[in-house]
Amino acid sequence: MLRSLTVSCMIGVMALMGTNPGAIAGPPGPPGAPPNGKKKDKPDYPPFDDVIKDMEKVVSTTDGSQPLIEMYKDEETGKLLGALPSKYATDLYMVASTISGGDPNAGVMGPTHFIKWKKIDKQIAIIEPNLTVRTDGDKQAKDSVQELYKGRVLTSVKILTMTPDKRPVIDLGELGTSKVNSFFSFGGRRRDQGQGVSRKRDFRI
Repeated sequence: MLRSLTVSCMIGVMALMGTNPGAIAGPPGPPGAPPNGKKKDKPDYPPFDDVIKDMEKVVSTTDGSQPLIEMYKDEETGKLLGALPSKYATDLYMVASTISGGDPNAGVMGPTHFIKWKKIDKQIAIIEPNLTVRTDGDKQAKDSVQELYKGRVLTSVKILTMTPDKRPVIDLGELGTSKVNSFFSFGGRRRDQGQGVSRKRDFRI
């Protein structure tokens, strides 16, 4: 009886003060705000449609089939983005490098790399696995080879966004310009070591 009387008195006091008993939890947040004042997690990447806005999709197949890398270009800025294949994390890819102009070796096939794409945090690392050492021995021998003879990271690029089906989108223009030296190696040195790379040369990978 005493407890019931105490609760009734509290409600009566709040009513006299103009307080709504149902609003004890505090004022509601702004429209669209999550309950209990919790902040929404910030997305890791901007929306895909925003990143490729005003860009033209590159048609690189004649039969309408899905290309290996889905590309988007901006003719005015020269920007070129690429969405990696759906099996980018598991398949092995071959990159054939050549200089198309501005060099005595133009048109001659340059270094060829077998690579794997690996997502590390918000970067895509281009890794060249070590394929020169292999074994057909038991599990211990295979584990030893895998542990001792690692691949090497050629370069890495930032992930700009993710496609709706969770494929990373990277800047292919950056990969083919400022990062291109990672694919050209002569005499154990990268092309940019020592003499530097002439801006007049046109590289293709």
